[in-house]
Amino acid sequence: LCCTILDAISSVYHSDNANYFILENQHTLPQFAEKIHLKTHEIQEKFFQLLEFIVYQLNFVPCKELISLSILLKSQHSVSCSITCMQTLLNIVKHNAIFKDVYREVGIL
Repeated sequence: LCCTILDAISSVYHSDNANYFILENQHTLPQFAEKIHLKTHEIQEKFFQLLEFIVYQLNFVPCKELISLSILLKSQHSVSCSITCMQTLLNIVKHNAIFKDVYREVGIL
């Protein structure tokens, strides 16, 4: 079910760049991030790919999502999920070095 939900969200976001900004107030991804450590690796990867899409394609800094990831990393619920999260965060900072400052502001660093 979670995989289907993420696929639907991804489809909506990919269909028009404005859709993310229209739906941002629903806090869909930050809420998803709160329980991502309980999901399968496949679902975690889909979630983090969606986060990368927001950064790479929309050129947007998803602060709410990053704050949720900061909380996820600090809670240390799942080592494998934390590793996947860190790989995504590393990919993002490689894409744009400004994210070093963003990570400090949202509590990741």
